[in-house]
Amino acid sequence: MSTHRSLAGITSLRGLAATLVLVVHSFLILGYSQQYSKNFELTNIGVDIFFVLSGFIMAFAHWDDFGKGTKSVSLFIKKRVVRIYPMYLIITLLTAIILYVAPHLFYAMKYSNELVLKSILFIPSEVG
Repeated sequence: MSTHRSLAGITSLRGLAATLVLVVHSFLILGYSQQYSKNFELTNIGVDIFFVLSGFIMAFAHWDDFGKGTKSVSLFIKKRVVRIYPMYLIITLLTAIILYVAPHLFYAMKYSNELVLKSILFIPSEVG
C-alpha cells in the first residue's frame, strides 16, 4: 500500500477537524457566540484532533530525518516556513484589509497596525 493511500483517511479526518475549527472561530469572530447552542461548542474538539493528526503526519513524513543532527532540523524548519508562511501572510493581510475597510463585519477584533505587524511576525498579542 502506498504512503499517499495509507494517509488518505487521516488527511480527510484532519480536513474535517480544520473545518470545525474554522466554523467555531468564524462564529466567535463574527459575534455569534451567544446565538448558537452550547452543544455547538463540542466542535472545539476539532483543534485537538487537528493538531494530533498534524503531528502524526509530520512525524510520518519526516521519520527518516530523525537523528541526523542540526542539518535535518534546519531543513525541516525551512520546509515548514516555505509551505506555510506564504498562505498565512496572504490570509493575514486579506483579513487586515477587510478589518480596516469594513470593521463592522467583525465583532471581536479592531484594526491596528501593531496587531497586523505582530501577527505577521508571529509575536503574541491581545486581539482587540
